[in-house]
Amino acid sequence: MENGYYKLPGSLGFGTSEEINCDQLIWIWAYLRHEEEGLTYYLRADRSEATLDCSGIPLDIKELAIPGYVTSEGNSYRVTEIRNMGEYSLLEKLTLGGNLTIYGSTFRGCTMLNEIHCKSKNPSSLLYEPFEGVDKERCIVYVPKGCVDAYKASDWGMFSTIVEEGTVVNTNSVKIVDNPFDSSYLQASGLNANPSE
Repeated sequence: MENGYYKLPGSLGFGTSEEINCDQLIWIWAYLRHEEEGLTYYLRADRSEATLDCSGIPLDIKELAIPGYVTSEGNSYRVTEIRNMGEYSLLEKLTLGGNLTIYGSTFRGCTMLNEIHCKSKNPSSLLYEPFEGVDKERCIVYVPKGCVDAYKASDWGMFSTIVEEGTVVNTNSVKIVDNPFDSSYLQASGLNANPSE
């Protein structure tokens, strides 16, 4: 490109008729829009990477599976980012097919999220609390065999239950936390403080 002023199309992110001065070095990344299985991706050909744009996903979905790779015109692109999630308050199950960077507000408000299935052996990066509002005591994170410790040592350690894929977790168990009643209160109430007697 020679020095001077050029008009760029709006699809490059500069507005529909904005002029830029090419007397200085500038970088322009061109993204290709790709749709697959109802999901929209922006593909960056120079790095073989894809960003998932969630803005078109219906808010009432219960399950979302994000692949590790997408293919367009014979080229494979690794899905590296997720952007523009909405308030998916009914989302119950999330599957992450690859190692992603998940930014703040991505899954905020997913209050019904019960399980996350991570397919990557390397934990995805979680930046700026992308799971804010998700019940981290209730939501179970399933990871590949042999990867539980790596996930617990990463940002994913905020979740109470991280287990290997295929593990059956009893979600109906009762957890007793700090019993405020001592045995003298129970006996005064006519209750047996030692049920084995």
